[in-house]
Amino acid sequence: VLDLGEKDKDAAALEKQLPVFIMDLRKELGVSDLPLVILGTGKGGVSETQFPKILEAQRRVAALPDLRKSVRFVDTRPFWPPEDERNSYRKPTFEGWYQHAGSFYGIGDAA
Repeated sequence: VLDLGEKDKDAAALEKQLPVFIMDLRKELGVSDLPLVILGTGKGGVSETQFPKILEAQRRVAALPDLRKSVRFVDTRPFWPPEDERNSYRKPTFEGWYQHAGSFYGIGDAA
């Protein structure tokens, strides 16, 4: 798992550097068509997306001609926890998706 994008908040840099990272990773591993999944940042859900420019940059990278056959984009916004379930875990935090197991399961299943 590579966690980048949200912390940088620079969509243009992400869109430029993520394809380079993917190609470098594939070269290092010796697997030129290594399948990868980009999990689009979904914090805030569909109605209150926190990083819309980053999300679109992630989507565009997965659609690049050299990557689109082996890189998949998954929008995680639909898995943002419902408001009434956000404080039901021991240490709920916005950054940790409120430790919502249903969200994590849904994202994994979608990927």
